[in-house]
Amino acid sequence: MNAITTTVTYDFFFNADGTPWFCSYATVIMLNGEIVHSELIQSSSECDFERMHDRVLEQGFEKDSEYINPEKNVRGETYRKVFEGN
Repeated sequence: MNAITTTVTYDFFFNADGTPWFCSYATVIMLNGEIVHSELIQSSSECDFERMHDRVLEQGFEKDSEYINPEKNVRGETYRKVFEGN
């Protein structure tokens, strides 16, 4: 039986003043523990940032981690969902 795992990850980075800096969206598809497809899209468009941030909240993505750079006061948030199937 083949085990398929799909991981969807969104990252959001904010400037020191809290405004959007850039974001990314990544998918990884694994078949029996081996990556068969991966894709990463980055955008610095504020419209894309807001649209993707709204999407993760609407679709119930949980915050996986948070990053803070104390020297520059920029921060990032990572949201992730894992889907498993046969």
